[in-house]
Amino acid sequence: MPTKRKPVKLTQEELFPHGDTFAYRLQLTENVEGLGNIAWFQCEFHLTKHVERYRITKGKIDVMKGAAPMSKDPLAPKRTRKASGTKASQASKAKKTTKPAAKTKSKPRTSKTAKKEVFSSLDTFFSS
Repeated sequence: MPTKRKPVKLTQEELFPHGDTFAYRLQLTENVEGLGNIAWFQCEFHLTKHVERYRITKGKIDVMKGAAPMSKDPLAPKRTRKASGTKASQASKAKKTTKPAAKTKSKPRTSKTAKKEVFSSLDTFFSS
């Protein structure tokens, strides 16, 4: 029969191998595809952003001794707003009727057409 192992207590140096710069540690208890099991962060904002981006719900967060404590738990479930009945739904809004564009008849332009009788040839151009 296999013997049960006793959990090993890690020291601060083992928990935070990157020194003082990465003071927040996230150890995932659920597998998320594409992510590792342990991640270190420089600040609480980066940790919160990571948890929200990958929708992490289960994990353990450790903070290095001497670092600022967490202001809130990023793994806590978010409160969702209930839909209020004050606004009209999209289906009940009346749509405005639109008029089709008016069709116009275009006339050919007469002002910029060349007149042939003015300069019919080069002889008449230079003689006048």
